[in-house]
Amino acid sequence: MNGGLDHLTEADIRARCTEASFERGWSYYTGGAVRQRTRLDDGIETRVAGTHIYRVTIREAPGRLVAFCTCPYDCGSDCKHIVATLLAWLHEPDSFRQSLAAARDAGDRQGEGQALTNLGLIHKARGELDEALNCYQTDAAICEGTGDKYGLAAALLNCALIHADRGDWEAVHQEAADDNVRTLTAVHEALISRGIEVTLNQVDNALERLVDLRNILQRTAEGYEFAVAAFPEVIAKTARLDDLIALNRETYQHHGDVEPRSKRGVS
Repeated sequence: MNGGLDHLTEADIRARCTEASFERGWSYYTGGAVRQRTRLDDGIETRVAGTHIYRVTIREAPGRLVAFCTCPYDCGSDCKHIVATLLAWLHEPDSFRQSLAAARDAGDRQGEGQALTNLGLIHKARGELDEALNCYQTDAAICEGTGDKYGLAAALLNCALIHADRGDWEAVHQEAADDNVRTLTAVHEALISRGIEVTLNQVDNALERLVDLRNILQRTAEGYEFAVAAFPEVIAKTARLDDLIALNRETYQHHGDVEPRSKRGVS
């Protein structure tokens, strides 16, 4: 296969999994278990109903598809939930809606905010600064409403960058004075002080991955107990910067010109 979703075949799907996973994935697909079908800028995402509701994300990379599922399957090939998602795409591609509309319909405020961030990046790249600013401001309002202080910090920073592009420095200073922005900046400065070269966007992405990990852990009773005890210490208490740094050191430690390593997803 050439790696693209638009040229996916059933043979490609079979080559990525065991026969048992394909048969179970087919049963999940035909049984209507593949829900919240979303088209991303670089792939697709679904929720698949099994023992629990699992999130499946499939992204296009050069020459291949990179797939990730929140289920515990770890046998070196695609699980039945990924197979079901690929089959849904293969046979019903029009059922996958753009992420912003899908998130709004599902009442997924966090997903709506992420979709707005992605849309803002597209508008900014096109030079459509008014549209980009509107996306970031709406994202900021969502984050404030859901209590996502790190997401709010990132959204306000994005707003500040748009104001800087416009030359509106008074607005830049107003955004940068927000307590949430200072919190994100404090994490960034603490990492830099320890010799870890990292951008503000990378810090924000790391925090998002921690939130994703918390959401995964909370799908089981044992994981829920761990997440409830551990993550407030890491995320909510900004005074515990050393904990955050320790969790992200391997991701952000540079070795010469080598880019930071990512652990997210499997191919």
